[in-house]
Amino acid sequence: MGSALAELSSEARSGAQENEQPEAEGVQAAEGNPQLPPPSENSMRDYYQLQQSLLRLTFVFSIVIFCSVWGLYSLSTALNYIVGACTGLVYFRMLARSVGRIGREGSKPSSGRLAIFIGVMVVSTQWQQLSVLPVFLGFLTYKAALVTFVIWTAVMPSQETAS
Repeated sequence: MGSALAELSSEARSGAQENEQPEAEGVQAAEGNPQLPPPSENSMRDYYQLQQSLLRLTFVFSIVIFCSVWGLYSLSTALNYIVGACTGLVYFRMLARSVGRIGREGSKPSSGRLAIFIGVMVVSTQWQQLSVLPVFLGFLTYKAALVTFVIWTAVMPSQETAS
């Protein structure tokens, strides 16, 4: 009888340890070491399609706004805008690449993107031919494209169901 109780108690302890181990792994994952599943081909393909759609939309926004600024103000102001828009496109492309690498490589801070923005703003303040406001607004064009894309995708399903 004593050996049976000892076996039951050792089984209970080993069962408790087995139950505690996944919780410990979950705590470790929550503490900053998350284990992400490998990306599937479909999800990465969808991501790259989304990335290309957003880059194209940003490019179209940049061209349309450039033409509008040229018509309403001057070529100089429009060129200032396009400098910022091109910088925004480069920034957005770098951001998209770093998002695509999440989970596949170790996370390292990416100050290169921030350096691009700071660099273009410093150049626009120091160089007499550039104006800060059009360059800054050109840089923000990618954000306008993102907001438009999100609103467009949020509204479209409701229009399809109403038809």
